[in-house]
Amino acid sequence: MSKIVYIDVRDDDEFRTEHLKGSINLPLKSLANSAQGIIDLAKVQEVKLICMTGLRSGNALKQLKSLDESTSVDSVPGGLNNWSNKADLIQSSSPKLSLMRQVMIVAGTLVL
Repeated sequence: MSKIVYIDVRDDDEFRTEHLKGSINLPLKSLANSAQGIIDLAKVQEVKLICMTGLRSGNALKQLKSLDESTSVDSVPGGLNNWSNKADLIQSSSPKLSLMRQVMIVAGTLVL
């Protein structure tokens, strides 16, 4: 096996804001459509799933393992938050707040 294929399972807007160089964006909500392709790719190349914290990539891994327990696909523990070499990350010059963050801000102002 050669180069590791990183599949970022975050939503498109989060991926555009910051992602690992060379990673592929495949949002978790679309994973089912490509699951067998990812499992097949892992037979010939090392595949790791990644997100911001490791939670969504862990969920994605569970989905893949439910289809094929023997798949060698793995999840990056702690995600981008724990990525040690920040030089490997590509950041947008104009970062946007994710939809989830926008909802959290609005919900917070409603509580006050």
